[in-house]
Amino acid sequence: MTNDVSVAVGEAMRLLRRGLSLGLVLAVASGSAAYLWSSRQDPVYEAEATVLASSSTADFRSFGVSPFVAPAIDVSAYQVASRSDAVAQAALELLGQPDASPAAIRSDYSVSARSDGQSSLLTVTGRSATPERAADVANAVAAALVAWDVERATRSVGQVVTALEQQIGALTEQIRALQALGDPARQSEIDGLISLRAQQQQSLAVARAMGVSAIGRLEVIQQAVPNPSPVAPRPLVNALLAALAGFVVAYGIVILRSLLNTRISDVSEAEAVSGVPILAEFQRLPKPTRRFPREASSYLRTGVLFATADAAPRVILVTSGRSAEGKSAVALNLAESFARNDYRTLLVDADLRQPVLFQEYGLRRGQASELLDFLRDPDGPHMVARVPLGGRQRLDVVPSFQVSTQAAEILGRSFSACVNRWGQDYDVIVVDSPPVLAVADALTIAPSCTGTVLAVSMRKADRRPLRATLDLLERMGVRLLGIAATMVDEPRLRSVGGYGYGYGAPQPQEPAAPPRPEARVSVRSTSNRRG
Repeated sequence: MTNDVSVAVGEAMRLLRRGLSLGLVLAVASGSAAYLWSSRQDPVYEAEATVLASSSTADFRSFGVSPFVAPAIDVSAYQVASRSDAVAQAALELLGQPDASPAAIRSDYSVSARSDGQSSLLTVTGRSATPERAADVANAVAAALVAWDVERATRSVGQVVTALEQQIGALTEQIRALQALGDPARQSEIDGLISLRAQQQQSLAVARAMGVSAIGRLEVIQQAVPNPSPVAPRPLVNALLAALAGFVVAYGIVILRSLLNTRISDVSEAEAVSGVPILAEFQRLPKPTRRFPREASSYLRTGVLFATADAAPRVILVTSGRSAEGKSAVALNLAESFARNDYRTLLVDADLRQPVLFQEYGLRRGQASELLDFLRDPDGPHMVARVPLGGRQRLDVVPSFQVSTQAAEILGRSFSACVNRWGQDYDVIVVDSPPVLAVADALTIAPSCTGTVLAVSMRKADRRPLRATLDLLERMGVRLLGIAATMVDEPRLRSVGGYGYGYGAPQPQEPAAPPRPEARVSVRSTSNRRG
């Protein structure tokens, strides 16, 4: 869990660094453009009129007056009504523009509402290029909305008047029809209809009177006044918002590119993606070679020593995720670095798919036993190749000369026994193996090794194969000591996790080697012993 968090934080920090330059450029460009554009816009002024929408009205009956009040509606209905053609046209008439289209004024005002349960406040905001026009628009819309509400009450009374007139007309027709019959027995019925008609006529008179005094539920409580300060444009605010948008766009581009591009750009990114320490960084050299600077190999050796401090002998497997990542070069240089520091060291070419170490040392068949000879008979009297490194120092090598199509099966049967035999004569055994994602050879022999060093070429490093390699090693329970980064453009002298190192200029002094374990001599074979 800790490694996962570290990887996520590392990736986030890299994204932040990556997008910073682009973000600054886009922020400055978009902010400047927004500021210039806003500065050239015509000013916009606003003015506000406040309208009260009451849910209850005063009681006028004590004064002998019973006005008709418009039915109560939700405050949101007033907002909708304010955008209607009727209100907009009425506002235009108040502004002295009766021939203009209602659509011409709708963009010049807005209506917002807030309610406390008993009553609501409608805020009519007018906008225009001049303060006076903005106030006139707000007041005209407020007055038109109040008039619309009064007209709504009048329409309600008119509907009552129309209904009463229709009822009175129907009663009159019934009375005439009964009178035409001339039946004295139906006089009482005629009198009842006449009485009912009189009542309806009285109600009609009252309704007509109420229609004249109908009132609405809206009231303008604050007229709009011209505001000399424009609300737009706001060049500084627009520039800040545009700059922020520039940053968002920049990091959006960076994240999109990161999702689409799985290449690993530098060593720090490889370390963050893998969650594994970088033991050494090997610089890309002008000419193709498997010989690295000794300083870089010394840091790799020191990192391996500290990571395997409790092991004797140390059996170090060197592999990679894919081919051509420099694993054989890492194995060769690591083994030579141990040998130069007086460790009895054996370099084993366990890459039976594509052996190359015999070419590096100029070995030929017959000069030494190859790995297949050891695998067929681990206890046989085999000879190792002794490569002088200068002075009394030398490196012993078990080469491979031929390609085997059954390498995994052969290694699985006898490699552990070979390691047990070699461990009697050597302090350090460095094993070069095929790539993990290509064949199963490395996974077959990894359990017999103390730990594994993963070579990663920064020239072809990719997130997907790197993670696939790490996942496979983790599932197989392989102990991964760290990463040896090859083909690095700019190595840096640094320490990772307390024991991982790289190199750069100036060259550091070679670290002192930890005490070498007490030498042990094999009693079963003398062909492997150091003279």
